[in-house]
Amino acid sequence: MRRSIVFLNVAAAVVLAGTARADFVLSGTEHLDVDIIHNTGVLWDSSSVNVFSNTIYDLYAHNNSNVNVFGESAYGFGGHVYDLYAYDNSNVNIFGGTIVSHLAANDSSKVNVSGGTVSSKINASGASNVNISGGSIGDGLFVNDTSSVNISGGMVWSLTAYDTSSVDISGGSVGGWLSARNTSSIDISGGMISSYNTYLGAYDTGSITFHGYDFRATGGLTLNGEKVLGAGLLTGKWSDGMSWVATIHETTPDATIQAAVLAPSVASFAGAPTLVHEIDFGTVNPGDSVPGEPFAIWNLADPKWSMNLDLLSMVGSGDTGLLTASLSPFTDLAAGQSHSFTAWIDTSTPGDFAASYVLNLSDRLGTGQTLTLNLRASVVPEPSTLILLATGTLGLTAAWWRHRRR
Repeated sequence: MRRSIVFLNVAAAVVLAGTARADFVLSGTEHLDVDIIHNTGVLWDSSSVNVFSNTIYDLYAHNNSNVNVFGESAYGFGGHVYDLYAYDNSNVNIFGGTIVSHLAANDSSKVNVSGGTVSSKINASGASNVNISGGSIGDGLFVNDTSSVNISGGMVWSLTAYDTSSVDISGGSVGGWLSARNTSSIDISGGMISSYNTYLGAYDTGSITFHGYDFRATGGLTLNGEKVLGAGLLTGKWSDGMSWVATIHETTPDATIQAAVLAPSVASFAGAPTLVHEIDFGTVNPGDSVPGEPFAIWNLADPKWSMNLDLLSMVGSGDTGLLTASLSPFTDLAAGQSHSFTAWIDTSTPGDFAASYVLNLSDRLGTGQTLTLNLRASVVPEPSTLILLATGTLGLTAAWWRHRRR
């Protein structure tokens, strides 16, 4: 009987140990993979933690430490952190899982959200940086001091910028409330800002600027140049042609809301303005296999707020049957980007050849542009081959004369 009692006591101790909340403190380059419940975790120096499953109730990241929160994985359910506080240049990456209550970025720390859910709010202060490319922010995003926020995807229920902070919205969805206060600035060049009945407001000396084209103001709203006055509906299009509608709720006298037309695209064959591109294959032998010559079309417009570039058509002239290029129409080449092609030569026919291709490009502003691609090549036998041919011809001629004399 005594042995049975001892066995039961040991089993109970094992169960209690498995369910207890274990705290941890990491420093140096220490690393921890979390798959059990923790009450409090603290990171210092360059330490790191991966939250794969289960829960951490309070997590503090200091110095240059790293926090990664994942969704479902081999460890089971996704990670959960109730409150997460980042300080002193620390880094937080939310790939999945859930921040149940609050995420605070302080002291030049950096937060990247590409998946998962922040159920309550994100608060950025002290020159911190928040990048949202996926996932969802359930309650709101508050930006303070000189912090910055970049939203390129995901969903943010509401956003308020304070002090001298800055916000750049190029994608995703922002709904509920969007406001710039104090001397903060919000720039919007993409995304779906009206999907959730967004109300926009600029207060104090804050500013909100829409970067698009085809702006229209209705319902009591007016446009005075780029300045948006009054309250009502503002409609427009982003650089990719996507239409949107925003409700302008309020603008105080010293604040500004603007509708800035995007700069036109700039077509080029290189990273510097180049309207004509020459490709000379040189002199090659008939039947040679000649590698293709790569070239590219660039959109040299300012990458920040400019139109995308479209290649509409190509018109070739000259020896286009032997000198060709892998040209085909494209749309929405973003500013600062390039599209690669290849030029080819067919060496089956001897001779000197030249071809020219005129490329017609534009953008949604109707900015007509032209680039010209010139191709050249000489397909001739080598001198030794010509001597052999000449020798053979002379030999044949001499034989014919001998035969005729006989």
